[in-house]
Amino acid sequence: MIIRPIEPDDVSHIIDIENESFSNPYPTSVITFLYEKYRDSFLVADQGGTILGYIAGITSWREGHIVSLAVLPTWRGKGIASQLVEELYNIFRERGKKRVKLEVRVSNTPAIELYEKLGFEKQKIVKNYYENGEDAVMMKKRL
Repeated sequence: MIIRPIEPDDVSHIIDIENESFSNPYPTSVITFLYEKYRDSFLVADQGGTILGYIAGITSWREGHIVSLAVLPTWRGKGIASQLVEELYNIFRERGKKRVKLEVRVSNTPAIELYEKLGFEKQKIVKNYYENGEDAVMMKKRL
């Protein structure tokens, strides 16, 4: 498996993974926007032409931000998400970013545990962050 930047043919696979992974997935327009605007920090895990997962990140003037991370359900627990995050850290560091943040559903215990294992710390609860009114945990990590 390799971690590489997204390519045009990957977008439809990303949308499929997004739909399989989340009860409230990003619409196609958001994935397409991220691809068009932030493709240099949008990575995929590719095994022989099969996209197993992806991570989309953006940067502000002071920090990196993980917008979305997902791995095909049958490939979870194999370290793919960790590899994607680590590779995105490298991109953020190259751009001089000193920290990275993300938001995750308060109900997504597996993701929160993964991020804590990767060194993220809970910062605060963001009320009504998601469309359905669910709160998010904002997490940050120093790079």
